[in-house]
Amino acid sequence: MKKIFTSFLIAVSLMFIAGPGLAIAQTDVLKGPCDLEPNALACQGRGEQKPECNSVYGQCGVITKATQLMAILVGVAAVIVIIIGGFLYVLSSGDPSRVNSAKSMILYAIIGLVVAVLAQSIVVYILKKL
Repeated sequence: MKKIFTSFLIAVSLMFIAGPGLAIAQTDVLKGPCDLEPNALACQGRGEQKPECNSVYGQCGVITKATQLMAILVGVAAVIVIIIGGFLYVLSSGDPSRVNSAKSMILYAIIGLVVAVLAQSIVVYILKKL
């Protein structure tokens, strides 16, 4: 029981340590030279060109937002199922039926995650072609 609690504590600690760093790293992407020096002479008077926003598809469209929301929900659900499957695997005590149940739970969660990523990629590809 002590090993399970220690493993859980390490996993939660890593989530709190690595999670904010990943979120910050994704938001600090520079778009061009004017992001470094916005007051430079060459950058003055240049307005940001915003992508066209179609209400159905595009970067701010309903379909794009729905697929992003579904991807987030599926990702969270898959991580939760993988964690539960891992705990069931550890707590199975060598019982073959419980071990197989936990392994299949983890496998199905990973397969579902892969299918969700591929589905979102297909939707994004199709929407870009429209």
